[in-house]
Amino acid sequence: MKISNKITCLIFDHDQTNIQSIGKMLKAASDEINIVKSSSDLSSFESLIIEFKPDLIVINANLIIEQDIQFYQEGYHKFEIIFTTEKSDFAIEAFKYSALHCICKPYLQSEFNIAVNRFRNRHLIYSTKEIDHLLELNNSNSYRIMLPDVFGFRLVNANEIIRCEAQSCYTNFYLQSAERIVVSKPLSNFVNVLPKQLFCRVHNKHLINLNHVKQYIKGRGGKIIFQDGSSVGVSERKKKEFLEHLKKIAFSFDEVSLSV
Repeated sequence: MKISNKITCLIFDHDQTNIQSIGKMLKAASDEINIVKSSSDLSSFESLIIEFKPDLIVINANLIIEQDIQFYQEGYHKFEIIFTTEKSDFAIEAFKYSALHCICKPYLQSEFNIAVNRFRNRHLIYSTKEIDHLLELNNSNSYRIMLPDVFGFRLVNANEIIRCEAQSCYTNFYLQSAERIVVSKPLSNFVNVLPKQLFCRVHNKHLINLNHVKQYIKGRGGKIIFQDGSSVGVSERKKKEFLEHLKKIAFSFDEVSLSV
C-alpha cells in the first residue's frame, strides 16, 4: 500500500491544446493528480523521469512511433503509462508496454476516470484524508447505541444494525441476528446519532449500514441487496450520495463503473 495524497504525473504530447485537455481531464478524474511537467517531445524524457520520479506518464502514441523510446530500461523509475492516440488500432501495440490504458480521440472524461481508477486499484493508494476515514470507520464499528424497548433499553453495536426503516412515528431496526427492534421514535432521530461513516440514508424510509450491502442493482434509483437477503429501493435523488458513500469504503472495487 502506498500512502500518499498525490499521484505525480508527466504529460508528453506534440500538441499544446491536447496537453491542456488531458491535464484538465486527469484533474477532474482525481484531485490527487499532480502534473509536475509537460513536454511536446521526448528529448528530455529520461532526465524528467530521473528528476520527478513520476507515478504516471501520459504520452501520445505518435511520439513513440517517431522516436521509438524504450520505457522500461534498466535503472528507470517504475511508473504507469497511459497512451493517447488518434489511431484506434494502436491499442494492441499499447499492450507491449504494459500500458495502464489507451485512450483514443475524441478524449472522453469517462476514459480518464477508468485510467485513474486502474492506477488506484493497482497501487492501493490511500490519501491522508482516506486514512483518517478508515480510522473513523474502525472506531464506528465499536460504536454502541441504546434502543429503548418495553422492558427498558437494548445496547446494540452499530455494526450489528443492517438497516433502519421508518414506519410512521416508529423506526424498525433490523439486526444481523435476524431480530427486529421497534423503537417509538421517527427515523430522523437516528440519522445524526448513528456513525456517518457507516450509515447512509438512501430513501425517506431507509437508513442503511454500508457494511452490510451485498449488491447494488442499477435503475432510476436502483436497488440494494443486503447480506441477509433483504432489499430496499434507493430514491433517485439519494442515488448519487449513496454511491459516493459506498466508494469511500469499497477500495477493492475492480474498475466498477458506478454511473450516477
